[in-house]
Amino acid sequence: MVSVLLLVSLYLLFLFWVAKLLTGRLAVAFSKKRILARPKDGHIHARPVPKGAGIIIIGMMLPIILLSGWLFDNVQTALFLILGSGALSFISLLDDFKTLSPSLRLGVQACSIALMISNFSPQELLFHGHLPLEVDRLITFAAWLWYINLYNFMDGIDGMTGVQTICVCIGLAILLVILNIAAPFIFILALSITALTAGFLVHNWPPARVFIGEVGSTGLGFLTGYLLISSAMIDGLWMAVVILPLYYCCDATLTLVRRLFRGENVFQRHLTSYFHRAVIGGFSHRKTILIVAALNTILILSAVCVALHNGNLMYYGFATFAIVITLALLSYFHAQAPLDRRYTTPIEKHQST
Repeated sequence: MVSVLLLVSLYLLFLFWVAKLLTGRLAVAFSKKRILARPKDGHIHARPVPKGAGIIIIGMMLPIILLSGWLFDNVQTALFLILGSGALSFISLLDDFKTLSPSLRLGVQACSIALMISNFSPQELLFHGHLPLEVDRLITFAAWLWYINLYNFMDGIDGMTGVQTICVCIGLAILLVILNIAAPFIFILALSITALTAGFLVHNWPPARVFIGEVGSTGLGFLTGYLLISSAMIDGLWMAVVILPLYYCCDATLTLVRRLFRGENVFQRHLTSYFHRAVIGGFSHRKTILIVAALNTILILSAVCVALHNGNLMYYGFATFAIVITLALLSYFHAQAPLDRRYTTPIEKHQST
């Protein structure tokens, strides 16, 4: 047991170190080649920053997925996951270099999701047989597609995507360990994404020296979406899995609904997400993501408690608590800067405080 833990720890440290090293070098190379995210309307940074470093995370995950599929007798799933994430990453990398149409990106996302859903057996159901198979698959498709896009929408300040990804993946790994669930393929992918994202986050921590780009946010949305959906299909984990990404889902969904009601173009960049309001109101990027990380820690603990008390009164109590505390944080962020207060000065000056 000790030797296994040591090997896993060394493996994760190796991934962290390689991701950190390659991300730093990529940032320098992209900066020299002027592959930059430039300040303009709808952006919250004040200087050009290299973008697209998420290719390091996704690129390293592809062979890890293949090897994990071979080791844990899940080769077909691994190949489908590689095809889906590879296609998404390719089109998203192109979008980092030259903006592509939303319909093209959505089309590739839809095809990648449909490919993965076709790999699920009839017994693998998101709602565990409470809905007809066709309805279950349709909701799974829609939820996964929205999750990929909200991951992209929420990549709005330094460190946000990295912190959220690490929290979700660690939460999943903790649930599998505490409940003694044998899902090694999901477990090793969650830990690998955690280590690689942590290596990237060294360079993306406020003030960011590199951005993850469309290739990273979309790719991670697809991969973590697979981990969450696959875990939710395991008996006793559905509500716990829903709780883990609750902050991202609530912020992005409520913001989208509000923008639709206001008649805004939902495909246009904006600064009206709840975390944006906190930064516009004077919070530094660092302070904002630390608050989100604190909430995610509470959500992980709530998810564990929900899983351990499956079916009794405590189950509903902890689930309700998770929802209430998430909505309370959104309200707190929004109170920092009402929607009629606009971004008028470089917010980046707050980052080091």
